[in-house]
Amino acid sequence: GGGEGFDCMTLVERTSLSSPVPEIVSQLNDGDQLRVIIGQQGDAEVLQALDGNDAVAGSLMPPGLPSFIMCIRQGVEYVAVIQQRERGRVTVEIRPGAP
Repeated sequence: GGGEGFDCMTLVERTSLSSPVPEIVSQLNDGDQLRVIIGQQGDAEVLQALDGNDAVAGSLMPPGLPSFIMCIRQGVEYVAVIQQRERGRVTVEIRPGAP
């Protein structure tokens, strides 16, 4: 086996929010889920984490960024679950969300 198709449903990575937005992040709690979408940062495509009001909490640049973008384009939804907040640094786990 191997090599006959990447499984988007097993894609899980931990990363921290890039450029977190303080007003949004301050209202988040551990365990909260942010919606993950594809966004633009200059010429580059990044992932953005949205709160329940669709406000951008920050950007995500996990090691598997190209895979996440590919999977989202295929219709897979991801959530970024808040793991830890410490002095403005927010650690999240990106994983497939509820269908």
